[in-house]
Amino acid sequence: MTDLAPLLDTFADAIAERITARLEAADDAVLDTAGIAKTIGLSTSAARSRCAAGEIPARLIGGQWRITRRALLRYLDGAK
Repeated sequence: MTDLAPLLDTFADAIAERITARLEAADDAVLDTAGIAKTIGLSTSAARSRCAAGEIPARLIGGQWRITRRALLRYLDGAK
């Protein structure tokens, strides 16, 4: 039987690279109030209210609140 360890290591490295790339791309995603709500566990109306009150540092663009996922996570990290 051949040693599969090198093959499995190569496979694991490739998977890790793909996951890292997807996570980095997800951090740059722009969220609307539904995305904000899903990310932090609020209702959409609660997320909208917190954005309007300035509690969440989102921007009003075209009548909709927007924030990058990275900025939202950074805000949440600072809020702790």
